[in-house]
Amino acid sequence: MTEREKKVLAELGAELQADDPSLGAELSRPPATRSPTRMKVDRVVQALAVLAMVLVLVPADWFGLVLALVLMVGLPLLVLLWVDPTLRPRAARSRRNDDSHPQEGQG
Repeated sequence: MTEREKKVLAELGAELQADDPSLGAELSRPPATRSPTRMKVDRVVQALAVLAMVLVLVPADWFGLVLALVLMVGLPLLVLLWVDPTLRPRAARSRRNDDSHPQEGQG
């Protein structure tokens, strides 16, 4: 960032602080953390909103094509992950942790 940009931003910050003194305290406060449950609910709502928009905006032929592709790719992938649990991300992490700590007696 150039000196001119820094100066402009400092002036803008001072002007905003003069207009609303509580704004500075609000911006300097750490962000509020959300519970994992709340985040999951937010994700579900977002997914449903996107799905509703797709259903309204995408023509029926395109929707059928996308649905067919998702099923053709998604179902085999889900079956593969279900049959072979070592491919799951959580199992892979635990397997890596087990490999990094050799058991006693092995040489």
